[in-house]
Amino acid sequence: MARAIKSPKMDSATARTKLKASGKPVYCEIARGLHLGYRKGAKTGEKWTGGNWVMRRYVGDEKYLVETIAQADDKQPADGLMVLSFDQARERARERFKEAITPGPAPIAAPFTVNEALDRYFARLEADHSKSLGDARNRAANHIRPELGAK
Repeated sequence: MARAIKSPKMDSATARTKLKASGKPVYCEIARGLHLGYRKGAKTGEKWTGGNWVMRRYVGDEKYLVETIAQADDKQPADGLMVLSFDQARERARERFKEAITPGPAPIAAPFTVNEALDRYFARLEADHSKSLGDARNRAANHIRPELGAK
């Protein structure tokens, strides 16, 4: 099971400037199994490069998938595409999480009929060498299959 994460304040550019630059992002939980992270960029000389928004989702067995989703609005205003504010990054992470856990349309299976159920039941009786197999087939043929078999 994933451990609890202590959420730092990172919802404003001012708050993010107080975080230390690191190769690993700082995360806050935004939904069960989903975290929004901020990876602060390195300072080159006197110039700070800004940071990136990172999404991390739990995939089971104590493993996560991590994906950079955009630049943070540290050095330039958010444009909603390449540069995102905290709220925009949180929303994009939720959208991507939803896409990842929502499979495509399920194939439409043919309806399971009473006849198919009876056939499986008889196969099981036959595999178990049941003495009641003959009686069950006879009763099904006379009382069940004529009216309900196709349903």
